[in-house]
Amino acid sequence: MLEITDLRVEYEKGVPTLDHYDLTVHSGELVSLLGPSGCGKTTTLRAVAGFVVPASGQITVAGRDVTRIPPNQRDIGLVFQSYALFPHLTVAQNIAFGLRMRGVRGSERDRRVAEALKLVDLEGLGGRRPAQLSGGQQQRVALARAVVIEPQLLLLDEPLSNLDAKLRVTMRTEIRRLQQRLGVTTLYVTHDQIEALAISDRVVVMNQGRIEQSGSPEEIYKQPATPFVADFLGFENHFAGTVTAVQNGETQLQAAGRSFTAIHADHDLNPGNDVWVYFRSEAAQLAAAPAANSLPVEVLLRTFQGSAVEYVVQSAQGEFKVRMPEDQLRFDPGPAHLLLNPQQLIVMPKT
Repeated sequence: MLEITDLRVEYEKGVPTLDHYDLTVHSGELVSLLGPSGCGKTTTLRAVAGFVVPASGQITVAGRDVTRIPPNQRDIGLVFQSYALFPHLTVAQNIAFGLRMRGVRGSERDRRVAEALKLVDLEGLGGRRPAQLSGGQQQRVALARAVVIEPQLLLLDEPLSNLDAKLRVTMRTEIRRLQQRLGVTTLYVTHDQIEALAISDRVVVMNQGRIEQSGSPEEIYKQPATPFVADFLGFENHFAGTVTAVQNGETQLQAAGRSFTAIHADHDLNPGNDVWVYFRSEAAQLAAAPAANSLPVEVLLRTFQGSAVEYVVQSAQGEFKVRMPEDQLRFDPGPAHLLLNPQQLIVMPKT
């Protein structure tokens, strides 16, 4: 449904924000562009919408080249971060705006507006002004306005960033349910990792105008392909090591004079390679006695977090965070041993 080929975008002449950028979104798929501020995800969305003219490359929607076509002729629905509702129009008039611009009149327009209000659970509120609605209701109006025109492609630019944490969780579920019900191809921009993982068929992690990794939420979460993706997706612990052997699907490592085993299948590593070893805080445990794949640590801090306890520990390999269920053995500041699960160690070359 959407094909971006060799795209180059320059805000400053000769300085690319996106360069040699390629992306495919299949019909009915929801793809999230995930990354920190300035990585190029919103620029990608703006180029697809037609608000940015590329220096080179091609954008096609449903096989039609839209690279140089004005935004209002691209058959694309767009939900802005600020919602961009007209304050002087009612909810129904806001939703009907795109239909009016397309020449839809009379009973047909009224019917489609009523269906859109029902679709986003705002029946009975069509006569209100945006200022009379909550943030979540305004977000639904923006969604209804985007989908009422029945676009081939739906673009959402951080649509939940203005909502409080609890409402964000509710609204991301509603957006996903609505997208699946309509079957509309969707490109979704966010900097929130949990949001992207929860809502997407596929997650595209971006960094400095390029794609670092693209895959299913499970692949991105469990098997980051680069140090940047690992850091960004919550592998907050890592240490340096050297590969000593690779055999039978296992990687043997040496780090600060200690040996470790990692189950490894994604990188072409060889003995002598310098690597980073990443692990999540919940993928390690504290123990009173040493064991295989363990290292001595000093517990520095214990923080109670309800159902879990977070420990900060110091080792020869550095400082780590460990998150354990609250009902497990308690460790107070002092010596302990950190057990690392070989199945959950991510090993990647330092380069």
